[in-house]
Amino acid sequence: MTAGHLEFLVEEPSMEAFLRALLPRLLPRDRSFEVHPFQGKSDLLDKLQARLRGYAKWLPDDWRIVVVVDRDDDDCRVLKERLEIVAAEAGFLTRSQAFGRAWRLVNRIAVEELEAWYFGDWAAVRAERVNDFAAPGVMNLLRRVAIVGRCFSSPLLAG
Repeated sequence: MTAGHLEFLVEEPSMEAFLRALLPRLLPRDRSFEVHPFQGKSDLLDKLQARLRGYAKWLPDDWRIVVVVDRDDDDCRVLKERLEIVAAEAGFLTRSQAFGRAWRLVNRIAVEELEAWYFGDWAAVRAERVNDFAAPGVMNLLRRVAIVGRCFSSPLLAG
């Protein structure tokens, strides 16, 4: 099923601004989105389960939730597992766990390269991900570098 609307839960206003500028250029015109910023990573993580339980009570079938948190100094696999557990406890099947079934939520971890790209520090991005720039462009960068599900290797919407 195609998602008609995306709800983004992000940890800070800078990610909100980034997504509000980028998504209208990427999404088809018939798709809508909303971005809900929190007051930092700990605020998002502390409130996430209650927010997801609320969504679970009314979320339309063609809506999807995208949770985006910064990796910071966390082990990305531990952070991803924490997000997956919170989603499951709130009653959501995530894309990572769907294995072909209908999923409603995807957890993504933004790595430092997103900030380097966003603020124009291309030297830092290239130094970290030199092989990821075979085809330059926003989607290539997002797919291969910035927002990942399995710590630096998954496409934007992969499990």
